Amino acid sequence: VADFAEQPFVALCAAERRQRVHAAIAALSPPLRDVLVLRVLEQLDYAAIAAALELPLGTVKSRIAAATIVLAHSLQDLEENP
Repeated sequence: VADFAEQPFVALCAAERRQRVHAAIAALSPPLRDVLVLRVLEQLDYAAIAAALELPLGTVKSRIAAATIVLAHSLQDLEENP
């Protein structure tokens, strides 16, 4: 019974976390968001992202790194309060 009673709370926490992550991604600048979405959601490799966006490979790599840093900063309280 106790496990069942906690399930709505667990689901709510997961939904809130998911919403925060989506909001943080949406808040990224378009250049950072574009490369991150192609890498994480579309699972393209760096070369494919560079080709799709007509960018140098180094630019793709630096934008993904920058997007990761911005997201980590935006979501750091999620790590502190899981």
